[in-house]
Amino acid sequence: KSWTEENLKISMPPDAFLKAYEKSYNHEKLTIGPLYAHPSINSRFDECKAVCVKKFMERYGISDVEDLIKHLIPDPCDLNNHYSNLSQDRIKDFQLRVTIDTIFIHEFLLFFSSACSKSQRPKERYYLRTCSSTKVICDQEPIGTTHYLHNFFNNDRTYNQIWRDLFLMGNQIPMLYLTKLIEDFASQLDVKSGRLGKALFDIVMTNSPFSMDRPKKDQIAGIHLLDCQYSLFTQPKLDDTWWTNQGASTLTSNHHDRLPTASQLSKVGIRVKACEGNISVIKYHPTKLQLDLPRLVVYNGTEDVLRNLLAYEQTSKAGGEFTMYAVIMDSLIDTPEDLAILTKARVIDNHLGDDKSLVRMWNKLCTNVVIRSCERWDDMKCNVMQHYRSPWRSMYVEFHDRYLSRPWLTASVIAAILLLVFTLLQTVYTILGYY
Repeated sequence: KSWTEENLKISMPPDAFLKAYEKSYNHEKLTIGPLYAHPSINSRFDECKAVCVKKFMERYGISDVEDLIKHLIPDPCDLNNHYSNLSQDRIKDFQLRVTIDTIFIHEFLLFFSSACSKSQRPKERYYLRTCSSTKVICDQEPIGTTHYLHNFFNNDRTYNQIWRDLFLMGNQIPMLYLTKLIEDFASQLDVKSGRLGKALFDIVMTNSPFSMDRPKKDQIAGIHLLDCQYSLFTQPKLDDTWWTNQGASTLTSNHHDRLPTASQLSKVGIRVKACEGNISVIKYHPTKLQLDLPRLVVYNGTEDVLRNLLAYEQTSKAGGEFTMYAVIMDSLIDTPEDLAILTKARVIDNHLGDDKSLVRMWNKLCTNVVIRSCERWDDMKCNVMQHYRSPWRSMYVEFHDRYLSRPWLTASVIAAILLLVFTLLQTVYTILGYY
């Protein structure tokens, strides 16, 4: 498959991923972007979008929503450069929907980056239907909406629904439009674009299941939010030698092979260690017999995050870094015993409350995933397998576990060895005395 600009367009997850687990790619309450065939049927979120657009227009003195749409997306055909499979007969409708959703995200960021006044009260509600006509917005009378948005956004469940849906693969809004909205309008009032950028970074960081140190600069880069998240989770630090092949094995390997499970590696003396950071910390140390893995905090939304990142990499990225991580974890976890080893090493912090559910999640995560050849992955696996297949190492580990794993066992072995030595010496001296 040739990787062209078409792969960088926003698209829906492939059918193979939807058949494997469709739930992770469907929005719960909020539909963002024009790719869904049907508009959102949740009037509560449609109402909030209408309030956000109205508040945005009032803040910046915009009287005609058509002017706002043309300012953000001057040429509707430009959407074809960002989205796949857009229906040309509804391009104007798509232009409106993208404008509305971009403003909604902007207001969501603004709310959490500034203090919210509690003095204003909503006087009426607004309802917005996704259609080509903008009359539903323009005909509303100005009202104070800060308190309404405060009540709407300042809710844990609503907030969790919004940030989950913001990172769904089919829900993406081009970062170009959001950046344009921030840069063009933030300077007109006392709203610093840096503050909105920090809020955007905080949302990406909040959605991270990895235990990561906050970068020195709150900067993210990508063509949309999911791409920003992917970059944050896969890119190594500047001082990391993530792709070096120093000490790599010269053995050849089939990249479709899997690693042994965590319990099997434990039996040959290979231990796992949790490291702070993203997947770039994955590394095998042959001398220390240690496999470094990123610390993953598993909560109710972790599977959705992982599946969307996998689907995005499989369809839009030439590399296979995140797929490599998923395959490694899928290989290591096969039974609750394997999960217990990783949990004890703090590689996984399980907040689901059910180990069987987590094992089942990993066993099904890589369904219909295409494993691409990755030089670093192949070299690391070769080094692990070279040690794992060594019969002497297995015998040593078995002897250690049976006779040296407890202090009293070690003392018994030493006593037995001394007794054997003394008996042997006594026998030798007896024989020498006889002759």
